[in-house]
Amino acid sequence: MPDKYIVRDLEVRSTTLADESSKERCSVLLNITVELYISTIHHTAENESESIRYSDICGRITYFANTDRNLPRLETFAAGIVRELFDGMPRILAVRALVQLPHAVPNAEYVSIDVSHTRKELFGNWQSPATIDSKCDDSSPANGHLQHAAAFCEEHDKMQTLIEGAAEKNRMIIKNLSLCTESGLHFWGRHYKQTVNIDLILYLERPTGFGVGTFQEMSAKSTRFAEVVEATVDLVENNTFQSVEDMATAISRTAVQQCGLPEITVRISKPRSVVSASGEAVEITRAAGDFPKTQYPHIVLGRESEASLDNPEVPLFDLRKPLQESDIQPRDMHAAYIGIKTNKGDRLGNIYRALHYIRNNLPESRYIESSFLYESPAARGSDGPSYLDAAVFIKTKLEPLALRDRLRHIESKIRHGVAPSNKGNTSVAISLQILLYGETEFEGGGLTVPPPHLHENRVELRILCDFACTQQHPRLATTVKKLYHRLITRNNFPDDIIQVTQLKAHRHSKRSSPHRECILQALNPRQQKRTLFMGMLDLQPENVDYFDFIYYMSEAFQRVQKLSEGGADIIGICGQPKHPNVAPTSAQEEIANIIPLIAHIRNERIETPISVETYYPEVAAAALDAGADIICDTTGGLADPDMLSLVAKRRCPYIIVHPQDDLYPVASDMNASSSPSNDIVCKTRHRLAERIRAALDHGIARWNIILDPGVGFAKDSVQDFEMLRRFSQFTAANIGIPSKTKSSSYVDLVRLLKIPAKKDFVVEDLATSLVNYPVLFGSSRKSFIDDVTENHTGSHSACGTAAAITAAIQGGASIVQVYDVAEMSDVVYFSDYIHRR
Repeated sequence: MPDKYIVRDLEVRSTTLADESSKERCSVLLNITVELYISTIHHTAENESESIRYSDICGRITYFANTDRNLPRLETFAAGIVRELFDGMPRILAVRALVQLPHAVPNAEYVSIDVSHTRKELFGNWQSPATIDSKCDDSSPANGHLQHAAAFCEEHDKMQTLIEGAAEKNRMIIKNLSLCTESGLHFWGRHYKQTVNIDLILYLERPTGFGVGTFQEMSAKSTRFAEVVEATVDLVENNTFQSVEDMATAISRTAVQQCGLPEITVRISKPRSVVSASGEAVEITRAAGDFPKTQYPHIVLGRESEASLDNPEVPLFDLRKPLQESDIQPRDMHAAYIGIKTNKGDRLGNIYRALHYIRNNLPESRYIESSFLYESPAARGSDGPSYLDAAVFIKTKLEPLALRDRLRHIESKIRHGVAPSNKGNTSVAISLQILLYGETEFEGGGLTVPPPHLHENRVELRILCDFACTQQHPRLATTVKKLYHRLITRNNFPDDIIQVTQLKAHRHSKRSSPHRECILQALNPRQQKRTLFMGMLDLQPENVDYFDFIYYMSEAFQRVQKLSEGGADIIGICGQPKHPNVAPTSAQEEIANIIPLIAHIRNERIETPISVETYYPEVAAAALDAGADIICDTTGGLADPDMLSLVAKRRCPYIIVHPQDDLYPVASDMNASSSPSNDIVCKTRHRLAERIRAALDHGIARWNIILDPGVGFAKDSVQDFEMLRRFSQFTAANIGIPSKTKSSSYVDLVRLLKIPAKKDFVVEDLATSLVNYPVLFGSSRKSFIDDVTENHTGSHSACGTAAAITAAIQGGASIVQVYDVAEMSDVVYFSDYIHRR
């Protein structure tokens, strides 16, 4: 076994790990163990410089800690100490460093990093070139030294296997994180908060090399313990758990799936929970393989091409070569977030061109997904148009300067086709900026990443929150989400960054007005001031009210005019029968039913957006060619995957309807494995998240997606009303479901004490987040309303529809689908006045 020199509880003060704002020295405790073979020192004891002293070890560590260095993370600080000892003491074979930072996290005793490295692991050789090579040289005049060097090399070879076998996993420890939560199966545990002490052990990836200048690379790949702690605190304090085991599993799942840890150990103890013992604890260790994986997006490598965006023969997104799992090399690829800004010319068209070129003209890069679309005011004191802002997430092998040069080339291409503006410097055709490049800080060649004032730019921080909220700012060591909330809460900023949704298909034409080509609406429930109407029109014989519409197009057109004059913001056209006992029409029959009406509407200069409800790609393509704007897919792309490729290519809004069980190919498997319960809202969220993920993977812009949970569609009335009661949960970050295991005495006691009803925390494995997506609600003339009113016609059905619409608007519905727009306009107006003013 190797011999060891041990230094315990060495206290140093360093600015390296201090807070960014204060830069005051903080106290750090270190425990250092160096491993070597002492006989190698005895062979050369006459050489004083080769012996090892405790004072040398402590002196080098203190010198390193007191020197200002750009190593803001515990991992890089510990690695720097290891490197310092290896460089200054060539006899050392291995070093283990335990760096402890007290009170680094609120409510926690300390955060520590425990790393162990061997010389061969980091430098590729067990022997120090400066000492061993010179002593093994045959030309050396000192014959005695040759013998000692031979013995030295022999001992190194003997120790190699032992040292490698003794290497442990590097890990980070958060000790005694004290939180308050509600857990337990009995009444008091679930309704009164208890204190739990949580220990987290985060296992880190071991570096494959440790050459000069690798500190920044290690910082970019370092574990964000603040992110893990923040996620743990939010999870534990805002939810209830039936047992400590459930809590530990939920924490480990969040750390692995949300924070990207390869492995974690969670230990939870409840002080004084057992009368005859000082406490009880549960400890579990989980890795990424213990939880279901979401399939990696099917995306393609960017290629050098000069494909024209305006050429209809060239697809906007090339999906012919899906990315293979073997092609993914995380160590070679860098995560880059690119901001897009424009306020000149066809603003939406400029953004689409940028997306096209980024996906197809960036070499060695992969387009992952886009953010939502935002409209922000022009610069202060400027009379220029407002900005459209978005961002894209890519994986790239390009270095920051090379990526910047490529983005400038894309900017020049887009600006070349935009007419000059007289707005001066406030008018921007397109601006592409690297907001984040992994967690690496870069400065040089006129480029600074992240931008110096990113933490003060609420527009860019708000956009990054869509898909990078847990990404850490490399200099401030704070997540994007925390920076944004800190900025908007500490400053009295107006709520003028509006999330917008495209309501008309973007058709590139040099002769058309951009305001005529697309309508942007704020459909985020927190910012939307008015609920939109979708006036529905069914074009099939099974509907008695519109039986003759197929044969008498003039009457159908009069119905469209009535809907438009009544205040419909969108005209919805359906060519499929709604009754379950009627066979669906073919694609050719559906085209014959709806295309003439759409063409007639556009020929009569009615510019209201038109939505077509279909699951046939050929019907969708014909409808868009005739002048339709929105595709409403009742299967979410399951009936024909070509629908997703078509929508991505045509750049139109896409309504994803919760698919039926018989149309979902793996419904039974999903219900058995992925869904945490038989709760209808959980099932709906799972399926919607999977269809959103498929749409994003096929290149559909995030801002073009609208959700329809399918209330009244292929569900019984009990499920429909449950969905209506919990409508706000469809786009929530996480949800709770009412517990159905309460005894009658439990319920009586809750009522007696007037304690609010609690909900069980649901652990979800969603394919993607559902937050901030606009939601459509359709309940007009649905059977579940008639089941309650016991009247299938007349005022009772209208009153039931009005009540359902009011509940949906309270739950955050952005669009309501009705057949009688004029009759429901007052209902929506008063509901908006109550809930959106």
